[in-house]
Amino acid sequence: MMAATESIDVVARGNGKRPLTGTDMEHHVLSMLSDRRVWTVEQLYRAIESLGVLGKADRASLPTTAGYKRLKNMGFDITALSAAEKQKLAKVHHLSAEPNYRNAIRQALRQLRPRKGGKGLIESVGRGKVQLRARREASDAYEPPEDAQVAPDYLAHEDAEPSGTERDGGAYVPSTRDSREKIMRSIRARRGQRAFRQVLRARYGDRCVVSGCTLVDILEAAHIVPYRSTSDNHPENGLLLRTDLHTLFDLDLMGIHPNRFTAHFHPAITDATYQRFEGTRLRFTNSSRPSKSALAVRWTSFQERIR
Repeated sequence: MMAATESIDVVARGNGKRPLTGTDMEHHVLSMLSDRRVWTVEQLYRAIESLGVLGKADRASLPTTAGYKRLKNMGFDITALSAAEKQKLAKVHHLSAEPNYRNAIRQALRQLRPRKGGKGLIESVGRGKVQLRARREASDAYEPPEDAQVAPDYLAHEDAEPSGTERDGGAYVPSTRDSREKIMRSIRARRGQRAFRQVLRARYGDRCVVSGCTLVDILEAAHIVPYRSTSDNHPENGLLLRTDLHTLFDLDLMGIHPNRFTAHFHPAITDATYQRFEGTRLRFTNSSRPSKSALAVRWTSFQERIR
C-alpha cells in the first residue's frame, strides 16, 4: 500500500492538509479503547469519523489492496498514477475502494498489536475485534492499597545526612556503589512507564488535565497513588500533567479535590503562573474519569501539607 500513501499525499497538497497516517491514528484508536471494552473495527471507523478530525484527504476514496492488485494485473504502474487517476480507474473498472482514513486506522491497529514489532498495547479478541491489553491485567476500577504511601520513592532520601566529606568540607569523592538502579527507579517514577504514558496520552487526548497544555514533549504520566506494582498502572490511577505541575503534585503543593475534580495550590504557591489554575476543573470525559478513591488519598496528604 505504499503507492496509496504516496498518491494520497498528492490529494493532501491539493487542499493544504496532510492526511492522517497510521501513526496519527494511534492516538484516536487508543482514546476509543481507553474505556477498556471490546470494540469492532467497524465501530472504530464510525467513532473516529464522528470526531470531526477527518479532512478531505482522509475521506478520499482510493482502491483497496485487492483493487490495487487488479490494476497491476491490468498493466498499470501504480506509483506513476495520481490520486485523481486512481479514483477514476476505481470507478471505471468497478474496483473495490474505501476512504483513506479506514486504511490508516487498520495500519494503526497493526502498529499497536504485539506481533511483528508492534507496540503491544492492544490485542485481538476475535475476528475484527480489539481491546486494550491492560483489560485482563486490571480490575474494572482502580482501588489504592490500604497502606498506600504518598511520598514517591525518589524523595525518600531528600533529608538524608550529608556524607563525611560534605560535613568536613572535604573534596567530593565519587562513590563506588552502583546507584544506577536507584536512578532508574526515580526516572520511572518521574516519567511513568512508556506504555502507561501512552495510555494516558490517549485517555486525556494529549492534553494536560490542569493547564490544557498540548506540547507532548513536556507532558508526563503522573501516578495519583505512587507506583509500587503493575496494578498501580491502572488508567484511573493516572493523570497527564505538564512537567512543572507534575512536580507540584508529587510534592503535595498541588492537590485535586476528589469530588469536584478541581485543582488547588498550597498557600506558599503565590506565583500567578499557577494561581490562574486555582479551582480549575480537570479536563476529562465521563469515560476517562480518574479514580475518586485514589484522589482522596492524595487530597488527604495535600491537606496535611497545608496544616
